[in-house]
Amino acid sequence: MTPLPSPGIHWCEVMTVDWMGNGVLAFLAAVGIAALVWLVTGVLLRRRPPEVPAVLVLPACGGAEALEGWVRALLEVRAQLGRSAEIAVVDCGLTAEGARRVQLLAQRFDKIMVLDRGELDRIIE
Repeated sequence: MTPLPSPGIHWCEVMTVDWMGNGVLAFLAAVGIAALVWLVTGVLLRRRPPEVPAVLVLPACGGAEALEGWVRALLEVRAQLGRSAEIAVVDCGLTAEGARRVQLLAQRFDKIMVLDRGELDRIIE
């Protein structure tokens, strides 16, 4: 009498592997893990750009009508240099209206100082 085959599942049926599909899946998983490690390492080791110590000098004379536009342009330059850069508006013959405008700008924006020409000469020396 010969033994009857067992009604279970044979190992060949379970272990059928699509080698190409699993290879692609393993490759994509490795690329994903490498990208994740790259991003985390980049965030953890990111250095802040060094700040450049500077004073941006803006001469102003007359009524200083265009001064606000120049101050806004220097604020953008200051953002590229670092937040420690100051803007010095130098009084080179401002009228009373021009002096008022400079004071209003100094109150509106941070790190703007108003100097007269003598103070600038002392700072430069």
